[in-house]
Formats: sequence, structure tokens, C-alpha cells
Amino acid sequence: MTSAGITGGGHFLNGGHVFSVRIDSPAMAAHIATRNQWGIPPALAAAVIERDTVCIYCGVTFDRATRATAPSWEHIVNDETIITPENIALCCIGCNASKGGKPLADWLATPYCQRRGITAATIAPVARSHLATGKLEGR
Repeated sequence: MTSAGITGGGHFLNGGHVFSVRIDSPAMAAHIATRNQWGIPPALAAAVIERDTVCIYCGVTFDRATRATAPSWEHIVNDETIITPENIALCCIGCNASKGGKPLADWLATPYCQRRGITAATIAPVARSHLATGKLEGR
């Protein structure tokens, strides 16, 4: 097992390996239960778990009590081969299901985002940077 420098304690599965992380809040515990099926290296997964304590899109606190607010791994640019801190994030299952394979800029214009007040200005900096730099898929 590998340990990340986060306070508390918990485990999650990363590509068939159990990865031990220390956690300090119920929201972080919800992150740990998120399954990593994308081949995200343990050190990157730990860094993302520490960075993304709420959904990077809608800002909801992760909560496994309801499926829609449970955390899920997100490729901001929809290319599963881009496994970098700039492209891997955690978002709620509700936002992930809504975004699907849509480019970020297109998804931000959907009724889902409009109803929830999700805009380029309200998303987390890790996602916003893709808009600012023009690093959008299919563009």
C-alpha cells in the first residue's frame, strides 16, 4: 500500500491495487470510495482527491447518500489517454452523467448547467483553465 500525506485514513482501489490515503473529513471519505477504473497513477489520484474536495463543476459537497452527489472521476477533455493533473478531476455523478462526452464549452451551454447556475465563471480553476487556454476537444 502507498500512503499519501492527507490526514485521517481510508482506502480505495486504483487499477487493481489498494491505495491507502489519510483523510480528514466526511467529504474526503466519500472521495476515497470512488472507484478508479481509468489507470490513474496512485500519486495523481491522491493529489486530485486532496485538490477536489467538492464537485469541480457545480460545487456540491460529495455525499454517497445519494448517487447524484457521489464523487466520480472526470476527464475534463474527453480523452481517456490524457492522464494529467490538468485533465483528471473529481465531479459529482450528476454533472458527470450530464456532461458525458460533450466538450466543456458545449456542456456549459446546456439546460442542465443553465438550471444549476454552472458557468465558466463558477467552475473550479482546473476546469476553467481549459476554457482560458483553448484546450478543448474537437476545436
